[in-house]
Amino acid sequence: MRSLTSCGGHLKCGAIAAVFLSLCGCVYSYHAIDYPDPDVQETVAQGIGNSGVIVGYYRSRKDPFNKHAFLRDAGGKFSAIDFPNASDTVAYKITLGGAGQIVGTTTTHGFIKDGNAIDPIDKANGIPTAAYGINSLGQVVGVFYDRVGVHAFLDEANNFRTLDIPNQQETHVTAVNDKMAITGFAYDGHARGISGDLQGNFVFFIAPGATQTEAWGINNHGEIVGSADKGLNNSFLRSASGAFTTVRVPQGSLTQAYGINDQSQIVGSFVDGNGTHAFLANPPCHRRDCREQGPPR
Repeated sequence: MRSLTSCGGHLKCGAIAAVFLSLCGCVYSYHAIDYPDPDVQETVAQGIGNSGVIVGYYRSRKDPFNKHAFLRDAGGKFSAIDFPNASDTVAYKITLGGAGQIVGTTTTHGFIKDGNAIDPIDKANGIPTAAYGINSLGQVVGVFYDRVGVHAFLDEANNFRTLDIPNQQETHVTAVNDKMAITGFAYDGHARGISGDLQGNFVFFIAPGATQTEAWGINNHGEIVGSADKGLNNSFLRSASGAFTTVRVPQGSLTQAYGINDQSQIVGSFVDGNGTHAFLANPPCHRRDCREQGPPR
C-alpha cells in the first residue's frame, strides 16, 4: 500500500444549507490501494467499516468491460465477491459496525451479502434496482429505475418505500447511518447533495465553487463525503455543521470520495499515469481532537 501523504413517502423540502470552506488543522494522509493482480487497471473503494474492512470493485485488462466486487480486510487481504451468474458486480457499502453486511449491485439487481449468503434486492415487477447503502439495523437504501425516471428507496425487510424529493427529476439516496440519517443527491438539471433523515426532512448543499455535487457516504457523526465537478478539487468532507474540507490525493487527479467510517477514515479513488487506484485516507489525530483543534491559524 503506497503512502501519499498530504496536508412510499416524499421528502419535505427544507432550506438550502449554508456552504463555507473550513480546513481542519489535522491533515489527512493518503494511501493507495490496488487489487493484487498485475492485470488490474482500475481499483475503486466504495465503503469502509469501523473495523477497517473496505469494499469496492476492480476491473482487469483481461475483462475490461466488467467490474468485480472485492472485500479487503483490516490486514490488507483481498477476497472477491461475485454475484452468481452476473458478469458485473459492484460492492458499495458495508455496515459501519455489527455483522458486516455488504450491499451492492449487478447489471440489473441490487444485492445484500450476509456472511456466505448473497441474495438479490429487487423492487417488484423486475424493475432495475441498485443498492447503495446499509446501516447496522439492516435498512438498505438505493435507487430504482422506471419509465418516469430515477427514484430513491428504503428497503426494510423487503418492504420498499419510495424516497422521492418533490420537483426533482432524479433522487439518489446513497447512504444511511445507524441514526437513520441519509445522504445522496438530487438532480434537476444540476446535481445537489442532500442531507436528511427517513422522516422526510432534508437540506440541499453544494460544495464551494461547484455546479454539481454528489454525496456518497455518511458516518454516525453526520460527516458526509462525496465529489464535485470543481471547487474543492473534486471531493470533499462535510462536517455535521456544514463545514467543508478538501479531499484530494496529492500525487493524482480526479479524486473521488465514496465512503467514511466513524474514525473519519475516508475511501475512494484517484487517477494517475498508471490507471485508477483506490485510496484510504487517515486522519493523523482522533476525530474529536481534530474538531477541537479547529481550522489552522
